[in-house]
Amino acid sequence: MKTLLSIVSLLLCIAVGVRIYDAFATPDRLTCVANEFNFGCFTPLGWAISLAAAALVVLAIYVWERFRG
Repeated sequence: MKTLLSIVSLLLCIAVGVRIYDAFATPDRLTCVANEFNFGCFTPLGWAISLAAAALVVLAIYVWERFRG
């Protein structure tokens, strides 16, 4: 279980890093999607912030499980 959590955390951190790099390397651009599966608008920086928040939640769960005694 710890190995799986570590792998997922590492992959999330890599994804966040790529998104943050993309957000700063290119201007923030608004992209809108409307099809039968998805609807809405997003920006690369918005994705980066969302992925960073997800990584922080995973890290918090890992720390909680590791040190709760």
